[in-house]
Amino acid sequence: MAKNTLTSRLVTTRSFSPTEARPAGVAERPSASLERPAEQSLNELVSREEEELKRESIAQSWAEVCRRRGEVLIDIDRAIQVLEKRRTETDEMLRTLSHRRQAVAGIDVERPGEPSLDHLRRMKQDLHDAHVELTVFQRLDAGGSGRQHASWADLSFGDLSRTGIGLFWPVVAGMLLAAVVLSVGLRLALAL
Repeated sequence: MAKNTLTSRLVTTRSFSPTEARPAGVAERPSASLERPAEQSLNELVSREEEELKRESIAQSWAEVCRRRGEVLIDIDRAIQVLEKRRTETDEMLRTLSHRRQAVAGIDVERPGEPSLDHLRRMKQDLHDAHVELTVFQRLDAGGSGRQHASWADLSFGDLSRTGIGLFWPVVAGMLLAAVVLSVGLRLALAL
């Protein structure tokens, strides 16, 4: 806090002095020489206090800017790293899918006659690899666009049964525990 503030110095002039009583008919008019230095001193104190408050405010704002700058730079660096990783993965996925598409498009189904066993194996392998890569892409695409919501209709009877038992057994256990506590409490109350 500033050393010379308004509250640190008591301003007393003849007009503010509580000890002297003024005569009833005489209105005391302070001289101009007493009024000027008091006003100047008061104005100086006010201006110094305002300047000190401005400096403190600027120092606090500067500290906040420095702290926030560091935080934002760290967050931006993380975001850039994530985007670069995604771009690398996307470029690799694009190359892989393009390669698989060319392999599948290269299968000539209009060619007369049956292909050889090695040629047929290669075509089946190309189709399988393309299907696997497409499945991987679809899963990544679904994971990136949001959470997948499992439908109750997609679950098997066994899964539904396990889910029901998992949700129901705590209720049954709580009811049994409450019944035991009530019966013990009732026996103790009746025994007294």
